[in-house]
Amino acid sequence: MIITVDDSGSSSGGEAELKIKGLPRNSHVTFFDGASANYSFSPPDARFHWEWDSADADGVVIAGLTDSFELEIDLRPVENLNDAAVVSGSLASPEELKLSPEAKVLLSGVGRSRDPEARFTCQQVVRKGKPVKFDASRSNDTGSKVTQYSWDFDGDGFYSFASQNPTAKHTFTETGIHQVNLRITTEFGNRSVKSKTVKVTGAPIKATRHLSTDKVLPGDRVNVKIRLLARGEISGIALEENLPEGWEVSFQGKEGVTWKPSTDQWLLNRKIEAGESTQISYTLVAPSGESGINPEKTIKISGKVSSASPEFSRVLAGDSRLSVTSSVSPLTTLAHYDPETHRVDFELEGKISDSQFNAVLRAWKLGKELSSLGDRKVDFELIKQVALYHQKGAKVSEEISRPEAPEVEVTRSIDTGLPEDRILLHPDNPWTDRESGNTEVHVTVNISPGNRTLMGLGLDEKLPESWEVVPESNENIVFKPDTERWIVKRPIFPGENFTISYRVKVPLKFGVKEILLKGEIEEGWSERTLSLRGDESIETVKKLPPRVVISRWNVERGKLDLSMDNYISSSQSEKAISLWVRGLDVPFTGGNKISFSTVKEIMALHLEGEPI
Repeated sequence: MIITVDDSGSSSGGEAELKIKGLPRNSHVTFFDGASANYSFSPPDARFHWEWDSADADGVVIAGLTDSFELEIDLRPVENLNDAAVVSGSLASPEELKLSPEAKVLLSGVGRSRDPEARFTCQQVVRKGKPVKFDASRSNDTGSKVTQYSWDFDGDGFYSFASQNPTAKHTFTETGIHQVNLRITTEFGNRSVKSKTVKVTGAPIKATRHLSTDKVLPGDRVNVKIRLLARGEISGIALEENLPEGWEVSFQGKEGVTWKPSTDQWLLNRKIEAGESTQISYTLVAPSGESGINPEKTIKISGKVSSASPEFSRVLAGDSRLSVTSSVSPLTTLAHYDPETHRVDFELEGKISDSQFNAVLRAWKLGKELSSLGDRKVDFELIKQVALYHQKGAKVSEEISRPEAPEVEVTRSIDTGLPEDRILLHPDNPWTDRESGNTEVHVTVNISPGNRTLMGLGLDEKLPESWEVVPESNENIVFKPDTERWIVKRPIFPGENFTISYRVKVPLKFGVKEILLKGEIEEGWSERTLSLRGDESIETVKKLPPRVVISRWNVERGKLDLSMDNYISSSQSEKAISLWVRGLDVPFTGGNKISFSTVKEIMALHLEGEPI
């Protein structure tokens, strides 16, 4: 910024001309006091001309200078210009150098950082309603002074508090995650912004009650867990439970915890550090049937947790309702079934564990009755729900929300070794077991979800009664032979190709028929049923067309080979010609011979490479 100021003793104004050399390429004039025709600016050179009235001033502002520069300034007085000076340094304490008029001056700029850096410290987790200190004293700007600290405490972009002091205090009135922005401003007008998130919690301690079940039989025991999570250092923590009349508390004791039976109060004999979690567990015994408690009546447990430092009291969150009932659902029973004692224990967590799941799967597979279910057998619908809750890892007292309908491809593929899924019921069929008199075929069911995970999945195949299913070994699948149903033990994830493979033994005496296969998958999570696509029918035959036999004839071994494909090789076509010329019967055709039209057809298929 260059300013010309009129001599206070002059009555006629003045005139001067300024020339500058060495201007950086991107520099430019941002303000000129005078007519625009009075200057030319074309870096690296510029010329300015002023004429001013008495007691007036003129000037120019040039911007876009680089961090380091060297300018040659040539100020030429025309009238009434007595003094000239170069002013440099900070605005707070400028330095002035007097110049002689008509002197050329070399003005050098020294490069320095103009990028300030905003920094501040604060607590990352704070309590609602408690003042929080923010300290921005570590903010800096090399070579200049931070003159203002502006704060935005709710992240809306509006800096509601500004101060020359680097520290500030703020009290949050809403819980949740808050974004805090600091903006510093230097004496040169440069700015820098720093953002941090602060988690505002509603209480110094989180206390949640967990019941092992929401329904219990008269006289049975329920496990109660009070889980405590400290958000800061806490001392003098106490728990109070208010229980309905007739319910008894059993507490085994825990180091650092004292229980007062007459009031059902617990006291922690130590402080809890920030971030630490601990637990108080006790057993609640339901009234017996002789106590006069009305079955199906629901009680509500109330309680609170409090502390002395900081002073705090709050009602317990979590499970609070519990029913005494004459019977519980099969799913609830199985979630509290102890496989080792074969008894129902309501003190168990209420989630389907691995050991419970495997025990129930065995009972379902073998069709055994469970005494815990009142000698009831585990059916297909129940085992799907058991699988669903096991895979979800949820308590059976929780209601699992129903998801969107699954987008899934379910395809059945049948391998009989013959085209059109024919099964050759013939004792010389290489896939026939002579001792059992059964012919085997292979079946694969491919399940491929598209939009989401499948849980609690079962496969239900409906095959003729005389057919025997032999499942392929798979640790993730359990098969129940008497119903030809499968349960998938684990979730099936989107994009996965999950297969269920099995063999089917068809008796030779079954007869010639076309069988329509019906099968479907059923999901316990969405309770949706989807029919199997793909191969949906099988035809049992006693004989085959000649061209089929030729395509499966192993010429070298002189026998039928069902591993061969639908194409006719040169040796197979020669075999067909030989049978035609000699007029011999074709094996597995029921005494049929190759006719003239058939041998032509076989030859054409071979020469053109077409499948039969």
